[in-house]
Amino acid sequence: MDGTFRHVKARHILQTSWFEIAAADHDLVTRLQNAWPDWESGPADDVRIYVNGTPGEGGAVAEVAWAGAWTGDGYLPATPTTTGHPRRREVLDALSTYLWQKNPTLEADIRRFLTHGDYPVLSGVHLPWSTSASLPDGLMSVSTYRYIWHSLYPAAYMLLFADKHSDASARSAANRIVMEWLTRSYYGVDPDTRYAWYDHGTAERLITLLLTRSGLDPTNSDRRTRDQLDEAIVAHAFLLESEAFYAANQRERFHNHAWFQDLALLAAGALVDSAAAPRWLTTAHVRLTDQISRLVCAEGEFAVFVENSVGYHHGIQILVELAAELLAVITDDPSLRATATGLRAWSRRLVYADTRAPSTGDTFRRPNPSARPVKSYPQANTGVTVLPTAGYGVIDGRDAGHPFTICFFATSLSRTHKHADNLSLTLFYAGVEWLIDPSFFSHDYDDAIPAYLRGPAAHSAPFLEGCEYSIEPGLAQLAGGPSDDGYEITGEHKAFEGHLIRRTVRGTTHRLSMTVRDEIIGPSAHTATVRFHLGDGVIARVEGRSVFLSHGATPARLELHLPTEPVLAHGWSGDPITSSVTGTSFREFVDTTTVSFSWTPATADWSLRSASEQLH
Repeated sequence: MDGTFRHVKARHILQTSWFEIAAADHDLVTRLQNAWPDWESGPADDVRIYVNGTPGEGGAVAEVAWAGAWTGDGYLPATPTTTGHPRRREVLDALSTYLWQKNPTLEADIRRFLTHGDYPVLSGVHLPWSTSASLPDGLMSVSTYRYIWHSLYPAAYMLLFADKHSDASARSAANRIVMEWLTRSYYGVDPDTRYAWYDHGTAERLITLLLTRSGLDPTNSDRRTRDQLDEAIVAHAFLLESEAFYAANQRERFHNHAWFQDLALLAAGALVDSAAAPRWLTTAHVRLTDQISRLVCAEGEFAVFVENSVGYHHGIQILVELAAELLAVITDDPSLRATATGLRAWSRRLVYADTRAPSTGDTFRRPNPSARPVKSYPQANTGVTVLPTAGYGVIDGRDAGHPFTICFFATSLSRTHKHADNLSLTLFYAGVEWLIDPSFFSHDYDDAIPAYLRGPAAHSAPFLEGCEYSIEPGLAQLAGGPSDDGYEITGEHKAFEGHLIRRTVRGTTHRLSMTVRDEIIGPSAHTATVRFHLGDGVIARVEGRSVFLSHGATPARLELHLPTEPVLAHGWSGDPITSSVTGTSFREFVDTTTVSFSWTPATADWSLRSASEQLH
């Protein structure tokens, strides 16, 4: 146009399938990809399609079925979103339930904001907000805070609070935050472009815009405000629909952020009275079904989200349950409900007797109790479950009347949220998590603490110091299951370049007694080390090659018997090899203790057992 090259690029297009891509000279995707130009509409003198990729062995082809150009007057108009689908109330109720589930401290967070002015950026995390400042203090210092700000989710939580408590101040605050964001970042050009238009945050913002608009009518708002919201909602829906924005900030198409885009597009299709709404519903349904086929691993009665994180599995479970409810407005899709059932079944299986779960991948960890926990867990799981494709092993048993759970991990279907944790173990017994996954700190992965928590030195697994570790998919596997007297499970991986690491775990389910063989196969000059990352509050006492473990919350005792002299590490030293900390909540961690032993490859045998003669 006007002799200037302008482009719209779709990074993650469908392969071997037809798809549509559309762009207008003033729509969000075109403006976003062309640095928010200030241009006048005009004729397009030349339209070209470029394809960039690597052909397969048989070559490659890009087919174009049709192309068209037209002159229009902006976006398709949207009538007020307070009208729309006859089952609109069900959609809004489903969205509200979903948001309540996402934030367990929602009411406390909003009360603190209304009373003290501290802006809630995460569950239980607040930023002070000076009266003279346009943004909360410290917002720009942390990428997650920036994403949360632009998602407008705190405003959505204020609206939920307002509905529950008939609180006009909460509704007024939410509306003001939303409209000020539109003025600054939608009608204006926000300097924080990455997070103002981040794929995940944009999807969440559309849900907030829909909830905001649903609470406005001619009796409580002016026409201009309603028109601005209507315009922004439709523009956001077109952006989320666009293949050029799908998972736009990710390395690949199949990613949990795309699920949030489809969920928001479903909500818009069900709530907005627009000629485009049926297409939004269809597009979201097709894409979400495709995402599930790639990112959910079904094994028996279980369905597992493959992005390596227990926390994200729980979040995706809630998302799929909501998507199934939204889709029920237009179609009965039994496959989506079946997926939700399978995801819920795995959430109930991968859980300790005290309702906690391992904190693998990017998952926040719930701490051990500081006082004596309840002495009996009659509803505890029992048995042995191994999912060889998903890469999980779960062993439940009882010792001296107290439940224990051993988890064995070799997840290798995705690199997203993956830590260097192949063949790691966690152990829960008598109310305490003795061996832990060190959890999560923040998404600033290159910072020292996150890098350590994600790295091989932080997990209860063999590692080779100084050897590169890969989290690419397909490098780990798990096999085994119940045996005559308990269980036998073997896992192996090739994440350390040039080496095969194998771990075999054997034991019984009627007593906590486990033997383990670790093998390093390969021409390694690296020292092999196994580290046991102990839970918060666990005390280690060394006697020769034995380490006795105790915790103030239980009379239980454990014994580790090792093939070489153990070494203890405690707290953060700045060096991953000599450090031991666990994440607790966002950007917070506590000191822990790690026991390690080293040996010259190839094989090391060690054991762990209950050392309690009697539990009281």
